[in-house]
Amino acid sequence: TQNIEIHRGAGSLSFSPMQKLFLVSMFMLDNYTLHTPATGIAAGHAQGTAPFDFRGTSYSLLLDGTYYFNDRTSSTFGFQHTEAIGTSDFAGNYAFDTVKMMLKYKQTENQTVGIGYQFLNFNSHTGSFDDYRGHGLTATYSFTF
Repeated sequence: TQNIEIHRGAGSLSFSPMQKLFLVSMFMLDNYTLHTPATGIAAGHAQGTAPFDFRGTSYSLLLDGTYYFNDRTSSTFGFQHTEAIGTSDFAGNYAFDTVKMMLKYKQTENQTVGIGYQFLNFNSHTGSFDDYRGHGLTATYSFTF
């Protein structure tokens, strides 16, 4: 068995700086600890008292917004930055960023279509194999009944 402890604190602020723009911002602090009784030889990321224990602290900054061009057309956008902090080499040395945008069009009262783009970037700051960049395209259709 294992024991996981997650302690998280967050605060958010929502506001509308213009008539057609609505923004939501958030700050989150996360402390994560994993205790496992497994024995053996672990990889270099074992930072606890047992070979497969893990601990890490990270913070996240988020900003999301919606802009209404008119009654039928809107655009949403978002940004997230998460970074590990602390003293553990593996658990305290990465950054994750996401940027996303979507354009939505309300065809009828109960049907909406959208097209979007998302960019993801993970950097472990160590040049390891798990660094990546990703791009995503989305198309959505929603029907409300």
